Amino acid sequence: MLNLVPTTFPVLERAYAEAGRPSWATSFDATELAVLTTKWKGGSIRQLEPLIEPIVEARERDQPRQ
Repeated sequence: MLNLVPTTFPVLERAYAEAGRPSWATSFDATELAVLTTKWKGGSIRQLEPLIEPIVEARERDQPRQ
């Protein structure tokens, strides 16, 4: 199994930084990693980025509003 954490976390950090919420960049949970593992087998980071975007969107949707 491919260890996605070292590769994916910088992409996740960048997505949140671009959204103006860098502190929201937390590690992927087991479910998120399982989804990424089934969809991305390694290779180009450009192919990984679109797979991370829905995770970021789902996290934002589930965040409590202030």
